[in-house]
Amino acid sequence: MSATLETDANILSQELIEIILNLLENHKDVQSCSLVCHRWRVASSRRLFSTITVPPACLLGRIPIHPTRHYGFDDFIIKDAFAKILGIPDIYTKVTDLTIDWYFSQSILSQGLKQMHNLVFPRLRNLTVARFSLASGSSGSESPCVSPLVALIKRHSSRLRTLAFYRVVFLDYQVAPLHLVNILRKCRPGKQFPFLFEIMLNVEKTSSREPISISITRVDVHELSIEAWCTWDIRQAENILGRMGLAPASLELMDLENIHTLKLSGVRFEVVKSSLSEFSMDNGSRFDIFPKILHLSVDSFHDTIPETCPDILTLGIDYHTETSFRPVSWPVSFISLKTLHSLRKIIFSFHPTLISVDSTFLLELDRALIPAVRAMPWLNSVEVVARAEDRDQLHRCFPLLRAEEPDILRLGC
Repeated sequence: MSATLETDANILSQELIEIILNLLENHKDVQSCSLVCHRWRVASSRRLFSTITVPPACLLGRIPIHPTRHYGFDDFIIKDAFAKILGIPDIYTKVTDLTIDWYFSQSILSQGLKQMHNLVFPRLRNLTVARFSLASGSSGSESPCVSPLVALIKRHSSRLRTLAFYRVVFLDYQVAPLHLVNILRKCRPGKQFPFLFEIMLNVEKTSSREPISISITRVDVHELSIEAWCTWDIRQAENILGRMGLAPASLELMDLENIHTLKLSGVRFEVVKSSLSEFSMDNGSRFDIFPKILHLSVDSFHDTIPETCPDILTLGIDYHTETSFRPVSWPVSFISLKTLHSLRKIIFSFHPTLISVDSTFLLELDRALIPAVRAMPWLNSVEVVARAEDRDQLHRCFPLLRAEEPDILRLGC
């Protein structure tokens, strides 16, 4: 019987076996396939070991789930967990996604740092460091995790594309973020080609599990995206990005030579403009600005554009705000944009609430746009983007702009 099964399994080509395995979504199904025969085991190993967590939770027993609770682990259990996962020969050539999880445990962190030099994965592309706390200390003292992480990142910089810090706890928001920024600064490529495409940070308060999420992504060769999200205080996210230096430290690890499109979400333009001006002046690139203004002063945003991005072609403003988070200010004069002689298009998109409920806001916006449109005869279009079901409502908006420049207003979905 076993001979018959093995013969049947060998009928399939290696390419077809890999296609079948790629269609499987359940990890346990892939494990089962690896038991068929040697050829299926070889093909399955890439899926089984492409994504690993060090140390694996299944080898540790009880796992800490919250940073405010302190869990002790026997050193032997921790060492054994590392030894078992790192003792699998196949993982070193198969791993593309690595998560280093310290489970909010000081003992796991301590043992994990000693094992960092053993983590060598030639195909590694995505690295996540998860669930650890950064103490305040002093701004001059270095966290013990800085040097090992820097060495790990540099060791894989030829292929590494994504670096993420997940559920990091800052015990002091004045000093602790500097340790992460220090890691990025020490990873500067120097003569080496910049290597990262995305840097993500997920931070928690010690008193709750409400996170701050920040991502800086080189979407493609032409587009850069900077996003921040926070349920309790967006200023903390902006402080980490701007004053603490996360934005410039991250941008130094990315190839920005051909960037001409910038998308901002949940962060004010002025927070990152100093970093942007450094590389925008170097390569003369033009920027399409698509910021979300959930926590943004419209007045301060527009005043900074002409001096920082004088060659801007398209300006997009995204009013994606819930009723409980009304824009910081009503639409104000756009007249400061009249110095942008390259500007050809302004794009507005709105949260459905603003269109279906808050018609006063759209009328104010209509009045604010008229002086700017008159002062910019080179402007080709003012585009309003909304859901398809809101188009009828939009047709009744912007009466002044329709009367002034009937051909310039365009509606899109």
